[in-house]
Amino acid sequence: LSSGHIPGSVSVPVPELLDPNTKTFLPPSELGALFKKKGIDPSKPIISSCGTGVTATVIDAALEKAGYSPEERRKVYDGSWTEWAQRVQPEESLIQKSQR
Repeated sequence: LSSGHIPGSVSVPVPELLDPNTKTFLPPSELGALFKKKGIDPSKPIISSCGTGVTATVIDAALEKAGYSPEERRKVYDGSWTEWAQRVQPEESLIQKSQR
């Protein structure tokens, strides 16, 4: 698989969603503030993804707990990066590389 990211994606590492001591979700207001700080627009569709589709469900659960976006605007891309990187062709420019 190629490395990179899906165009328009925003990185939300799961540890940022959790209280460092209890390892449970942050309170809803803190989750909402984190999503806002990341530039995630709750008025637009939100598609959670990750490497294999498992962690994406945790992100979606945090969005739900925060009341950040209505369920009908949220989706989980269960194929996530594994599927994306296998399906797109290089000439499509749908894998973006980080600038170093």
